[in-house]
Parts: sequence; C-alpha cells; structure tokens
Amino acid sequence: MEAIILAGGKAERLGTAAGGHPKALVPVAGRPLAAYQVGLLVAFGVHRVIVVTQAYHIGRAVMLCRHLGLDADGVGDDTVRQFTGPWTISSTREYGACVKAVVDVISGRDPIYLGRHETGVEDALRDG
Repeated sequence: MEAIILAGGKAERLGTAAGGHPKALVPVAGRPLAAYQVGLLVAFGVHRVIVVTQAYHIGRAVMLCRHLGLDADGVGDDTVRQFTGPWTISSTREYGACVKAVVDVISGRDPIYLGRHETGVEDALRDG
C-alpha cells in the first residue's frame, strides 16, 4: 500500500507553540508530529510513501521514513527560495536537524508506535 505525506506549512496558526518549526516538525511529546504519522502508516501496512515538503527537508524526511521501514521518495518545493531570508534561516536550521536525525538513527532509538500493527486495511485489500 502507498501513501503521500504532505509535510508543508509554516504552522502560523499554532503561534509560539510551533517554536518556528513547520507543522510536520512541531515536537509533540518529544517527537516531530510527522513521526507519529509515519508510525501509524507503518502500523496500518503502508510500505511506500512519497513525502512532499520544502526542498531542504527532503533528505531528512526520506531518511527517517526509510529508517522506519518505508520505501520512501521525496518531492521538494523550492518556490519559497525567492524569500532569501526565511529560506536561508530554514535551510541552515535543517543542517542541525539532519545531524540529530542521524544520531537518533545510529544510536538505535526506536520509534514509538501508538499501538500494535493493524491489518484491517491489508486484509480488506487482499480479500477485496
């Protein structure tokens, strides 16, 4: 089964709670919101994803999806590059986030899933 993860948006409506992160990367209980989404996709039998986000997030997003067992590819949007200040700040911050992601993967920090693997969707497709 395949899915598309739309990981865009500046989280402006979340205000200071977003800490300057895009919506998909806003930390919730110590993990980015997208980590919960990916965990649920794995739990429901999704095996391939396409991540759509800002171009500078693609490498980290795809690497983390692959680490969680998904075959992942990314599509990046760099139209915001026209706003050089925000682009430079965000892409520079991304370097630190990539280092943290690699450390998490190398250290073997297991993702936290929100329950056991559910097979209902797989069963329905198989029996369908």
